[in-house]
Amino acid sequence: MKTKLICLLLLISGINNSFAQTKMEKIREFLKITNYEAVMDIMSNSIIENYDSQLPNNEEVKQVMREWIAQSHEAILDSMVLIYDNNFSEKEIDDIIAFYRTPSGKKMLDRTPILTEAGANAGHNWAVEHTDDLKERLAKVLGEEANEPAYKKYYNPDEEFKKLSPYSFKKSKKAKGVFKSEKFAYELYFMEEDWVVGDCSILGATDAEVCFYTKDQQIVSMIIAEDVKADLHELKAVALNNANKATEDFSINNEGLVEVNKKVMYHIQMEAFIDGFNISYHNYYVSTDWGVIQILTFCNKADYEKNLTRIKDFNNGVILKK
Repeated sequence: MKTKLICLLLLISGINNSFAQTKMEKIREFLKITNYEAVMDIMSNSIIENYDSQLPNNEEVKQVMREWIAQSHEAILDSMVLIYDNNFSEKEIDDIIAFYRTPSGKKMLDRTPILTEAGANAGHNWAVEHTDDLKERLAKVLGEEANEPAYKKYYNPDEEFKKLSPYSFKKSKKAKGVFKSEKFAYELYFMEEDWVVGDCSILGATDAEVCFYTKDQQIVSMIIAEDVKADLHELKAVALNNANKATEDFSINNEGLVEVNKKVMYHIQMEAFIDGFNISYHNYYVSTDWGVIQILTFCNKADYEKNLTRIKDFNNGVILKK
């Protein structure tokens, strides 16, 4: 009889354990109670609204978007379960579920969407009312008018550039390699035995049309061409602004006008300390009828003097096509 009683107790215990929720199941129940699926639907609609201006005005296209987003729901749910598991104990999950089952908890759930929307509207209204104040604060920090380009603080249209000596340069007769831009009216001649085309993404030069480096990897050059209107004074301002964004520790050693293959260009030679490296720059800037070109060539400061001839030969290889 005693043996039967023990077996019965074990059986009852097993039955109770089979119905006991695991912590993960409790978290899923909590997410269900808090209308997780409804929140996901709101997020989905928000994503579609953000893409709305980029999508054709076609309901079928939007339905494809909804189905694509819906695929993420289960995976995100699994991630949320793990996030709650890592941040709450099982007892805390039990307490939270118990609260949401009370009248106050149920009211909290019912009112949360209304409160969230009201809070967002309050934040939006405050931001709109105080936009002018933000612009004034930003202007003080950035040193610019809110509607002006950042480089304007370096722009001096009345500055008279001096002609450097020597003034006129031509491409080297040894430069047999050529890069012909497919987008803009210029060519660059270079010495194939010394220079190769490089990967601009490695340099983080996403705006560059083409990048070069010497085979001994001592010199790097990137060429940025754009169909924007800017004079040489603005290009100088852009150069200084870019240098200042990279580091406050930079200095100009020489600057002025040079004539390269019968085209007047602004040349600046400067040094900068960036990420622990002393770098020397030897840059050309040119304004054309169709836009601008920046030739940014640089190397380690310690190697600049010995590489100066190679740098000049490369930069002087740019020829504008008529």
